[in-house]
Amino acid sequence: MTLIKKKVTEDSWIVQKIGAPLISNAVQVPDQGNMYIARYEKEGIVCFGKAWNEGGVVQCEFACGGKKLQGSDINDEIQVILIDTVGSSLEICNILLGMRRLAEALKSELLTYDGNHVTKGFFYDWMKFVTWLRHPNDEFCVPLRCGSSSAVVLWPQKAKLGTLDIEKKTATFVSAEQVVLLAESELYDCFILMRNLRDAPPCCSCEECKKREALEKVRYATLQYVVETYSSNQSLMVNEWADYYVGDTFPKMKRLIKALDRPLNTLNGPEEQYVALWYHFGQAIMGRAWSDANGKIAAAFVSRKMPFLSNVIGSLQLLVQVPPSAAGFDYSWQPYYEAAKIGTKEWNPVHIGFAAPCVLVIDKEGHEYLGSADLKAEIATTVVKNEVFRLEGCAIYHFKVLCRRDRDDTQAI
Repeated sequence: MTLIKKKVTEDSWIVQKIGAPLISNAVQVPDQGNMYIARYEKEGIVCFGKAWNEGGVVQCEFACGGKKLQGSDINDEIQVILIDTVGSSLEICNILLGMRRLAEALKSELLTYDGNHVTKGFFYDWMKFVTWLRHPNDEFCVPLRCGSSSAVVLWPQKAKLGTLDIEKKTATFVSAEQVVLLAESELYDCFILMRNLRDAPPCCSCEECKKREALEKVRYATLQYVVETYSSNQSLMVNEWADYYVGDTFPKMKRLIKALDRPLNTLNGPEEQYVALWYHFGQAIMGRAWSDANGKIAAAFVSRKMPFLSNVIGSLQLLVQVPPSAAGFDYSWQPYYEAAKIGTKEWNPVHIGFAAPCVLVIDKEGHEYLGSADLKAEIATTVVKNEVFRLEGCAIYHFKVLCRRDRDDTQAI
């Protein structure tokens, strides 16, 4: 499906005094309780760093020109980013830089966001550096930058914000009172601040997302009604999906469809994985669920080439194992090349649209993960180590896909 570019607003930056109260709507770095995104320019060089609230007033630090800079080094003024509706990021940066030069002042800036992904046309997101390297030209998810090269990068292990040089693929941070330079291979676990024009933020409460969630609930209720009505005097002949939420107690007493009917050989050892269904913006996504260390439901899905894990999923559905004589069919895991055949066959894939549950073998050692296969595009995906794993074409032909075969010995229920 071709994505249509939305009308998006632009970033602009606003000056704020160091030592003054933090302005409203400053963008906070996820999982970093007191960290905000700041920008500073000196002699044409743009640097990014962190600002924080200290005793009710703002402080900041940057790695710029090989030195650590803080409030007293930048004339005690910083700026914050707001949303504007005209111009490009590069144009606005050039205008702001020119204004600062004319004023002969040295200033720093904070990033703010007021609105939502519908009114603004984008939201701020964080992407792993190594993931961005695989898709650097995605026009619907682009780094926030000033000029052609400088971008914002988070070093989560040290809780530091710094400047990413996109062309050189290096980054500078302030750590232990010194400026630290990280090379490309050292940045793989760091995160880049992105402008996401494609999706909505997790757990979004805007009116559009509320409407989509309501439609999904209506769709599921309608399906349940059809199943219950039809099954009153017929065999089911319909896959039964049970509704749950990530974080619910895992339903040990309910018979669920287990991948390959056995524990899978994962990188972390044997693990029982179960067929799961999730709707992302109305699109059916097949993935996996499992019981975590606390006995709660955890899950992983791949949507739009991005991994989605437990904390952003919310509601999902698990496939229930109904007795074959009552359901009207048997389940079995069959090779992809058999499941994807066109025409009459004994075993037909369990699918919604072109998505079907599929067990991927991810390496020569035979490690296995439950994910999804696209029966039309010949693509299989899953989540491994919080990253998308994807294979296509003949590489997936022998992966096992969940299928079903009709039975004649069904009973009315």
